[in-house]
Amino acid sequence: MARDIRVVAGAHRRRAAGCSRRARRVDRGPGTAREPTIDIQVSVARLDDEDAYVPLLESLELRLRSRDDLHRYFRPPAPQPRAVHVHVCERGSRWERDHPLFRDYLRAHAAARDDYARTKRKAEREWADDRIAYTDAKAETILAIMQAAEDWVHP
Repeated sequence: MARDIRVVAGAHRRRAAGCSRRARRVDRGPGTAREPTIDIQVSVARLDDEDAYVPLLESLELRLRSRDDLHRYFRPPAPQPRAVHVHVCERGSRWERDHPLFRDYLRAHAAARDDYARTKRKAEREWADDRIAYTDAKAETILAIMQAAEDWVHP
């Protein structure tokens, strides 16, 4: 199954990067052990220029699920498996900087990676049917890891 997820995520990543001339950068998320979903971050010149990227991501069978001031979130529609989540942000934004930093810190620090994986598993067990509560349940751990990551790059 892990290989299938990597193949699907790799295909989405290549297609997203290849289809959109407006994609300035494509990053993959932390990929914690046994993680059923791969996070991909696509950086674009202008987040508000949705005509430049929404149709292309939708052509990859990804649907826009949420929109805020910092990013857009896409995933496959039900009943397809959620093998990939795509987060679109603006080039040079704090969102673009923070997510690769979080990923890189987890890759370099096994204890933090394990703590994050435990937190995610617990949140999934408790909040499988409530994505907002699931996200909120991870917030404290994510903020602590982000602070450690900031300290790591700026000792």
